[in-house]
Amino acid sequence: TLLSLLAGGEEIAKVGTDVRSETEETCEFDFNFLSSANATIPDEYWRVVDTPGLEDTEGHDVRNGQKLQESLQTVGEADFVILVWRNDAKFTRKRASAFLFLRSYFGPSVWNRLIMYYSFWSWRDADCGPELGDPPSECCRSQQELEQVHDQIMDAVFQYISSNTSNGGLGISD
Repeated sequence: TLLSLLAGGEEIAKVGTDVRSETEETCEFDFNFLSSANATIPDEYWRVVDTPGLEDTEGHDVRNGQKLQESLQTVGEADFVILVWRNDAKFTRKRASAFLFLRSYFGPSVWNRLIMYYSFWSWRDADCGPELGDPPSECCRSQQELEQVHDQIMDAVFQYISSNTSNGGLGISD
């Protein structure tokens, strides 16, 4: 998950196996950014508020919004907001309502702190192999290329976040 990547690979949240949301409640995670493993990025303590998402697969948007508001009152100001989109979903009117949701909870300045992250990555072994029509070596090579692209994207995100945070970060996912 993106949250685990921000924590330097430490698995701190459940990983879903399909498009159904695994995050069931709004919750807070505390960790050192990148587990302090990257010497080029200063050692930073982060608090992230993770939500089941906007347009949650279980249909609990109102409850999730209330819990997000409670967490924001506890945490305080957000240095940035990460909106995670599945890259295979159409941009519908309902999905567009996510932007109104963000503005209502974070104010009009949210646009200056918003990071859009498109994802539907999977590194599971079950996603690679002859049963999918690819020889294992070809599939694994493609998977390695995807991982390299993903790493490059994440490096760019980390650079942006590191240069725009004061004392940690706050994210919201969909």
